[in-house]
Amino acid sequence: MDEGKIRCSVGITAYNEEANIGRLLQAIIDQRLYEVEISEIIVVASGCTDRTEEIAHQVRAGAPPGKSVSVLSSPENRGAADALWLGFAVATGHYLTFLAADDAYVDPDHLARQVEAIQAAGECPSGRLTAVTKEGELSEPDYDPEIDIVEDPERGVSAGIFVKGKIPIESEDGEIYELRNRVALCRCGHSRNKPFCDASHVPFGFSDGHVPE
Repeated sequence: MDEGKIRCSVGITAYNEEANIGRLLQAIIDQRLYEVEISEIIVVASGCTDRTEEIAHQVRAGAPPGKSVSVLSSPENRGAADALWLGFAVATGHYLTFLAADDAYVDPDHLARQVEAIQAAGECPSGRLTAVTKEGELSEPDYDPEIDIVEDPERGVSAGIFVKGKIPIESEDGEIYELRNRVALCRCGHSRNKPFCDASHVPFGFSDGHVPE
């Protein structure tokens, strides 16, 4: 196991999916992974009466080294939510992503993109996007207190003020806003949610004269 990679658990919910489960498991095993490592593949078979579990066990037995496949069997089909919680309870990866066994096609970069989306949530300057751990805690970057002026050369505009590391923000009447690990403040003057940035700098074409070419 590569300690430098992000460990991800992959869950599959399945009910009578003998036609699809083998293909999906192979697609996950064959994922192109660079910064991500699949720590385990968890099949949650709910009340299956066909060969779903048998095929999943066959794939588990023939999985290459480092590709752990486990099969959880539930005697009843209690729906997707129950299957998700069963997988959630045993997953050990830093991230957990789920697929349904009837997903028709999973391309080789599917998992890498899912992990990128989770990471992007933690990098959103406004803090509107968040990722949550299986313990119910926010998964946040470890920021030191810092204030950055943001430019958006892709759109040709100057963006907001990125406040990081739980720096207190006080309103004009002395109220202290909720302490956040990251928040974006308006500097174009057009936000409808002042003092916070709502991306109004884009339609108004705000520039401070320092937007990189």
